[in-house]
Amino acid sequence: MLVLAACAKPLEVGSVTEIKPPPGTIGTDIYAARRASGEKVPDFAGDQIVDVRSYAVKEGEMAPEIAGARCKLSTGDFSADLTTPAKVRVPIYRNQSSPIAVKCEKEGFKPKLTEVAVFNATDEARLNGAAGAGAGGVLFAALWNAADDDTNDEFKYPTARVELEPVPGAKSAVVKTP
Repeated sequence: MLVLAACAKPLEVGSVTEIKPPPGTIGTDIYAARRASGEKVPDFAGDQIVDVRSYAVKEGEMAPEIAGARCKLSTGDFSADLTTPAKVRVPIYRNQSSPIAVKCEKEGFKPKLTEVAVFNATDEARLNGAAGAGAGGVLFAALWNAADDDTNDEFKYPTARVELEPVPGAKSAVVKTP
């Protein structure tokens, strides 16, 4: 079943959900007004569309993706209400980006909280590129990454995978597999 779930085509998402920033914020840069007033806050590096997807899990096995979980995505500075599967536009502040918490609920499943943090996409690309050169290439890329100043590197959030566990005996939690 795990192999089938991994091969399944992801569910379609029709639109992008926008965050609810703090009052007085215009656009995705939630720190713009504070930065303009001279406060030391993280530099805005743009935004990213983050996928939020829900999956049924039973006894450690992954079932296919399920739709319809009601979720709240949040950090200390912004939030968004969504229904899975979803795409959410979030701000990126490189390595100073806040972790994102995603709490989901769906009838027949236990509520679940998942957290995702940014990763250094520049470092990952270097390691992936060096993998073709063998162990020496990977070692060189790892040393380069360790010595590199990451202030201008690209950081990204991974997909938020919310794994929902069925409530025992709940009929609405039955997930049919091919």
